[in-house]
Amino acid sequence: MKFVNAARVAVLSLAGAALSVTIAGCGQGQQQGGGPPLPTVTVAKPTQRTVVDQDEYVGRFAAVNSVEIRSRLSGYLADIHFKDGQMVKKGDPLFTIDRRPFEIALEQMRANLAQARANLAFTEADLERGLAAKQEHHRAGLWPAHAGQGRRRSRRRRAGCDGAFGRARPRAI
Repeated sequence: MKFVNAARVAVLSLAGAALSVTIAGCGQGQQQGGGPPLPTVTVAKPTQRTVVDQDEYVGRFAAVNSVEIRSRLSGYLADIHFKDGQMVKKGDPLFTIDRRPFEIALEQMRANLAQARANLAFTEADLERGLAAKQEHHRAGLWPAHAGQGRRRSRRRRAGCDGAFGRARPRAI
């Protein structure tokens, strides 16, 4: 038992010595004080006003519905009449397509139409000239002599066939 009491006395004396060194060290550090100087502080008078609550969040927005727009015409866009996320209504113009290619095609079609009309007028005039020449030849008797021979020859052949075989009659059975 003596040994346990001696151990207790030794532990207590060591703890007391450590405590005295710690207390002595704390007191000396504050007295020596070579630390930075204290900062200067400004003081303001409080004011009374209305404060609007404002929240900021970090996140990502995605549209609930999306629409795919497809043009029925091909061409380059000349102007865009809306911004991303803007609400648009039915009938609002969205894009303007460059008109130049379509105007060129229209002019080409008009030129083709004018050419077709000119060809028609030329053909009609040519027909009129041909009909007038034919009538002139008939009046002057310049129509070729063999022009009506084919018709007369076919009439003679038909007459010969009718005479050789007779008229077709139904046969009595």
